[in-house]
Amino acid sequence: MKCYFLQSIETSQWTSYEKRALINETACLDRTLNELEIKETLLQAHEEEVVKQVRF
Repeated sequence: MKCYFLQSIETSQWTSYEKRALINETACLDRTLNELEIKETLLQAHEEEVVKQVRF
């Protein structure tokens, strides 16, 4: 992930490059968070399966 210094939080003053960079980085972060959520769900399912096997 890259860091950008924006002159203002007011988006009307941003260049098209700054707007596109923010959109791209947001999409990248969203994909990363989705991947982490999927991995967490798989780990929880695996843990539940291990507990079931140990109990029976």
